[in-house]
Amino acid sequence: NRKGTGVIDVYLGPLKIVVPDNASSTILNVAAVFSSPKTFTSNTNIDIKYPVISSCHIDEMNLVGNMILIGNNGNNFITNILKNNIPIKMSSKGFKYKGVYYEGEYCIMAAIQNPFDGKNTILVIESNNENLFKKNVFTRFFALPSYSIGIHAFLNNEALIYYNKKYFGIYEWGGEISCVNENISF
Repeated sequence: NRKGTGVIDVYLGPLKIVVPDNASSTILNVAAVFSSPKTFTSNTNIDIKYPVISSCHIDEMNLVGNMILIGNNGNNFITNILKNNIPIKMSSKGFKYKGVYYEGEYCIMAAIQNPFDGKNTILVIESNNENLFKKNVFTRFFALPSYSIGIHAFLNNEALIYYNKKYFGIYEWGGEISCVNENISF
């Protein structure tokens, strides 16, 4: 087990964003948000644009490094390859964590160690309802926090779960799911 910086750990090195083949415009919008993150400073822009790649262009050699995998209902085949490495088990009807099943719509961001190289991070962003990507504030606008503000209540979790119109976090894998904030909006 390791503790990085949570879902933002993926930004600490070179990064690629992988979307399903024939990704919808909603998923491509989420990929655009994460490929050009903002920051909470006087100039919110960061002069970087991480590559967005279709999963059909990923081969075994491209599975190393930091990656963000975006999908809906298991349509990203790279995420499906990794499903045994993700502590949260996701399905079209809900998700399961530590033996407890949560039925309903969700949007999950889960950071795991990249099993193909052992030193980098994969951020899985998955939902069972594509419309939740439009409702989840973190898939609409993504800003990297400054280290000067300390631990971020949302983004320093290993998993950030949008479920029943609330945000829940898992600070470390194996820990409990806890409500982070019920009423966040920008």
